[in-house]
Amino acid sequence: MNKMRKIILYFTIVFTFISCATAHINNKRADSIKKIVIKYIDFEIETPFKTDCEDFISAFKNMIQTISISDKEKINELVSVINKLPHATNKMPKPDTRIKIELIYENGEIQDYCIGQFSVTHNGELYIPTDDLGNLLVKMGLITDIQDLCGIH
Repeated sequence: MNKMRKIILYFTIVFTFISCATAHINNKRADSIKKIVIKYIDFEIETPFKTDCEDFISAFKNMIQTISISDKEKINELVSVINKLPHATNKMPKPDTRIKIELIYENGEIQDYCIGQFSVTHNGELYIPTDDLGNLLVKMGLITDIQDLCGIH
């Protein structure tokens, strides 16, 4: 019985941690976003190595284009799409980053979302790109076709 309690306690702690670590942006938190900076490269650029979120800037420093968004309506639209991203399984690959979205808050905090062809990552958690995300990226001119994000039909 003692072993069963340990297992239950372990899963309770893990699920609590996951819930806190992957909490999406609530409305109050979204209102405190000062601006969004999107750094991106052409999705068609091929590299001999996979580029993770942390290495994106140094790997593509001369090719990165930047968009800055301060309009609250556009910020809320992007946040709404991000909040609807479904979690991916651990079997999904981490993104070969081509887009890095930085949410910059009034207090100076920055949250990163990195997007690749197959997945999105934030705080070590993987998410599945959705049609809404693909359509928004097309609308913003960051990708040319929703099909650039695999898994979206």
